[in-house]
Amino acid sequence: MKNESKSKDQLLKEIKDLQQQVKKLKLYKHILDQLPVCTIFYDQFEKVIYRNKATRLIDGYDDEEMLGLNRIEYLKRLQIKPGKEISKVILPPAIIDNFDDGIFTLTETTLLQKNGSTRPVLLNGSYIFDESDNFVGVCGCALDLTDYDKKEKIYRLVLETLPNPIYFKDANGLYQGCNAAFENLFGKSKEEIIGHSVDIWPKHMKDKIREMDEKLYQNPGTQVYETKISHADGSQHDVILNKATYSATSNAQIDGLVGVITDITEYKHLKEEMGRLDRLNLIGEMAASIGHEVRNPITTVRGFLQILKGKKECVNYNDFFDLMIEELDRANSIITHFLSLAKNKPVNKVRQNLNHIIETIFPLIQASANKDDKNINLEINDTPNLLLDEKEIRQLILNLVRNGLEAMSPGKTLSIKTYTDKDNVIMAVQDQGSGIEAALIDKLGTPFLTTKDNGTGLGLSVCYSIVERHQAKIDLETGPTGTTFFVRFKV
Repeated sequence: MKNESKSKDQLLKEIKDLQQQVKKLKLYKHILDQLPVCTIFYDQFEKVIYRNKATRLIDGYDDEEMLGLNRIEYLKRLQIKPGKEISKVILPPAIIDNFDDGIFTLTETTLLQKNGSTRPVLLNGSYIFDESDNFVGVCGCALDLTDYDKKEKIYRLVLETLPNPIYFKDANGLYQGCNAAFENLFGKSKEEIIGHSVDIWPKHMKDKIREMDEKLYQNPGTQVYETKISHADGSQHDVILNKATYSATSNAQIDGLVGVITDITEYKHLKEEMGRLDRLNLIGEMAASIGHEVRNPITTVRGFLQILKGKKECVNYNDFFDLMIEELDRANSIITHFLSLAKNKPVNKVRQNLNHIIETIFPLIQASANKDDKNINLEINDTPNLLLDEKEIRQLILNLVRNGLEAMSPGKTLSIKTYTDKDNVIMAVQDQGSGIEAALIDKLGTPFLTTKDNGTGLGLSVCYSIVERHQAKIDLETGPTGTTFFVRFKV
């Protein structure tokens, strides 16, 4: 009886232990069903023995349809194909026979749902051992990337539409990605960029970029500097490179860098133009304030010289009087031009046609050219009317033409052209001279800057002031075969 009683106690204990284990299993099952990650278990024979609630929701299959399938059948039904490998885990030799080459891969791929639609997922797996280190199966997990995929598409769309060129590299300096603006900047596709180093760029660019990248890798953080780069069309641009290192993991290891390029070429040109205009306006204000005060004594002196010239006792000095009067007139002319620089000079703009103004003064221009055995070519096209001050535009044209004629030798031709370009009316004055020295180009329009022996250096300054008062723009192209000034009027 005692042995039977003991056996009963032992049996009751075992039953109690089993009940506890069942309770734990139910708890574990409940916990697994609450997980948002799809979880399945294979036994040591690769049979599917468990699928949690998230798995049933994502693929749409009931457990009765999937439990008992082997791994190959299961993956085939869901049409899970090899995808983008994220990382690999090497399995021990003891279980290599059960799982192909013994490699688990963190894979980004898709699965086919029961209703025929597909979902992006991230797959991973881990092997399971019992307390005696015996292999008992595999746990597979799948993370639904649908929401992540949508967000990634939005982020990618934002990145692609940003006007600033953006790129990122790995720790070895190889490009890992870029946006469309970066492709357009250098005229290369992503396929030609990704996986390559700075060696794909011209020497003057790659040496600087490599040097600065190495400094940033050695001292992680941010880096900002200005440099020059070559666009796809061969033009040189001033840019600011703003770079920062990044780490994809929680440790301090640097995984690469991201860079943003800001083109400041236009900004620098605008800054130079604003500086030039500020200097011009200052001189104009000075001219306006002192011009009249200087003119009054000049007028007085000129008047007395004319009186003295008319006296019989001074007849022997008439040549001197003529020279002095001529120089006073020249000084007066300089003051007149000087006053034209004033920003607040009143203008009388009326809507009229630029071509009509050119045609009106063309005989005068042609006569001036013929006198020096030079030619004038007039090419005018239909243009819309503009708000113009006729006197100022005449002065603008005559100054540009005079400069062009003086830059040419006899027999050469100066061309005056008008045409429309989008929202602009363009007037171009093109000479066949020897071009403008590079050192002088940035200084053009500065008062008293001249290369002529008898020049005042105010002709182009007046042109720039007239253009500014008409809210137009003036630029030029120059080379050994001549110079072309473009005046762009907004319609």
